[in-house]
Amino acid sequence: MMLLSSSTALPRGGAFAGPMDSAEQGVKVHRAGAVRVTLEYAKAPDCKVFAWKGKALIEEWYPKISDILFGPNHELPGDSVTLICEPMQSIAYTDIRKNRIHISAEYIKANPEDYGMVVHELTHIVQHYAKLQREQVWLQEGIADYVRHKYFERDIENLAAAVDSTRDNYRTGYRVTAAFLFWLENNSNPAVVREINRGCRDGHCTVELFRGACGTDVDALWNKFLISLKK
Repeated sequence: MMLLSSSTALPRGGAFAGPMDSAEQGVKVHRAGAVRVTLEYAKAPDCKVFAWKGKALIEEWYPKISDILFGPNHELPGDSVTLICEPMQSIAYTDIRKNRIHISAEYIKANPEDYGMVVHELTHIVQHYAKLQREQVWLQEGIADYVRHKYFERDIENLAAAVDSTRDNYRTGYRVTAAFLFWLENNSNPAVVREINRGCRDGHCTVELFRGACGTDVDALWNKFLISLKK
């Protein structure tokens, strides 16, 4: 995986949750036209329906995700996104240098309703962690799954139940890190995700961001999270 790209390897598809109630979730609704979406599926014509639904989703969620992670009036990283459905070995990856999302045609065929994956990959474009190092990817992926599961799938409350305290840790990424971030949001600092996201965007994607946002080192916070799972 290139440092300027992000990949996802989520094992199960997510169901499309429909348009988010912006008043309920506290996210500003943007007018249409904030982004131009280009579709490429010539190598996978069976993905046409998925691609066109994905286009509408990107148009709606590109500015919404920016509001979630940065607040209103944050400059989007470009006014265009390309969604590519093609045969490939990886499930999906995103090139933030060109704002291009690549999704496996085989995965789409097996999971035709997994639009949550599109939201996850689109979040990487909005994050735009241009200085991200390989060992920091876990936090990038955790934030992307936080956005996916809190605002799109709307099932983030269920993620903690799947955390295995004997195997997982805060660096596991994806749903595990998303569950941890959601717990911190509710038990330490309501703005923790935005603060950590901004630090990563500024090129300081380290565990010290947790101390800055929550006043305690990340290992102590993780232990408190694990204790909460036993209650």
